[in-house]
Amino acid sequence: MKDEWMTCEEVAELEGISVRAVQARCARKTLPCKKIGGVWKINRLEYEHQKGKFLVTQKKQILKSENSTVKSALVFANAKGGVGKTTLSVVTADKLSLLGYKVLLVDMDPQGNATTFAGLQPYRGTGRPGNGEYKEALHDVLLGQVFELFGMENKIRTRDAIYPARGFYVLPTDNRAERIKYWLLDNAHAFSTGMDLYNVWTEHFPFLLKNALKEVEKDFDFFIIDTPPEMGWATTNAMMCATDIVIPIELGNFEVAGLEMVFTFIDQCAVKNPKLKILGIVISRYGPHRSRLDIDLEDQLRKHEIWGPFVFQTIIYRTLLVREATNAYKSVFEYWRKGMSRDSLQSLDEFTDELIMKLILNNKGLDNIEAGEKL
Repeated sequence: MKDEWMTCEEVAELEGISVRAVQARCARKTLPCKKIGGVWKINRLEYEHQKGKFLVTQKKQILKSENSTVKSALVFANAKGGVGKTTLSVVTADKLSLLGYKVLLVDMDPQGNATTFAGLQPYRGTGRPGNGEYKEALHDVLLGQVFELFGMENKIRTRDAIYPARGFYVLPTDNRAERIKYWLLDNAHAFSTGMDLYNVWTEHFPFLLKNALKEVEKDFDFFIIDTPPEMGWATTNAMMCATDIVIPIELGNFEVAGLEMVFTFIDQCAVKNPKLKILGIVISRYGPHRSRLDIDLEDQLRKHEIWGPFVFQTIIYRTLLVREATNAYKSVFEYWRKGMSRDSLQSLDEFTDELIMKLILNNKGLDNIEAGEKL
């Protein structure tokens, strides 16, 4: 464990300045410090919070369930791309893992961006993959479920395709996952009638992911599922095993109007999955400067008779932090560089806090958390 107190030399090395400059800041009380034995010492935890390196305070109470069954299978979904689904799914996995939960991030988007953001790359060689590489992926797991469905041997178990990332685990994906939905067409000759083919597609294929995750549901507190920008086969699979849905949205007339299609799709999925609930709508990729149109659209969304009650109070602002952290394959809560504002992290931290509180309030039956416990 790191020492509670830092020396002026440590801070000077971290910030690339002189020791004398750090001592001067201590004398002006602009650093969380005090003199110990006649030498300035800086409180490590308060310094890191001040610099914005860690916005997740260690003093927060970790909310834990008495059992190890998954509390929530949380899906980020929207028919439109570029609204922040992948970013928020990975950020949420990072935050929950920092709070001490066991989290599995499931990447359902064949683009594999959540997999990349989590720091995993496909293994191109033979034998066992190394750190930060994956071999088996979502495609192999779901194909194994298809084989089981038709009485064939499943050689890839779900656990075989789960890899450790920074603090959480990942079920990765790549463009091979796109081929799963064409499997029935490729093997249509094996069915006696078109009705048999249709029944398999509508009654069994939507539950492939749910059946696959049953194998590991007692190993994790949360499933976080990133979905592609469509309301198709992959998103349907995510909905069938979900308990909660978050809909990221960028403010715009077309985007707001598209919510009706998303809500209709969720209603259709809820017929087969009664546990499915909308946790909320989060406004993302906002700003950095608020225009009159942004203010009007936000006000329109919050006052809407149907959608208004679901809108998160927190707004996710545009920031270079996410792009830089992605390029560095690091958590946004740990990535930092000189000159970056603490405010660039604030909205992401506030969003995840609000999300966790909504999960606690909306899913009382999922865990044994007492109503009186607070973050």
